[in-house]
Amino acid sequence: MFSFHDARMRRRLATLLREGVGVHERSWLTPESSAEGLLAWVRDVMASMRRPNGIDQVALALACRDVQGTVRRSSTLGVVPPGAFYGGPAEDGLRTFVRELEALPPADHAEVTAALVCLGDLAFALGG
Repeated sequence: MFSFHDARMRRRLATLLREGVGVHERSWLTPESSAEGLLAWVRDVMASMRRPNGIDQVALALACRDVQGTVRRSSTLGVVPPGAFYGGPAEDGLRTFVRELEALPPADHAEVTAALVCLGDLAFALGG
């Protein structure tokens, strides 16, 4: 068993994240970034993640940049189980984010980027 209070374990976890273990990223041009498209991508990634010892939570971060690259909106949905993206609070949060983008002037939303961290993949790499 490992503890995140252990400095060595925190360093190992930071290294794994920098190496991209469990981290999935994707960007869409805003006309292409519908709530349905974002949900489909999240669900597809979750379908392939590892679930050692039942660890299956994910964390999702979303950002929208304007044509100059300035972040205009961002959101994090916290650490949630996969079911939260099937009619639960994470799906609601994602849909709210997309609705907020639709209210912005077109020049303020050129690209949406999503980063999904699969904690089961990290736990597997840590030996969990």
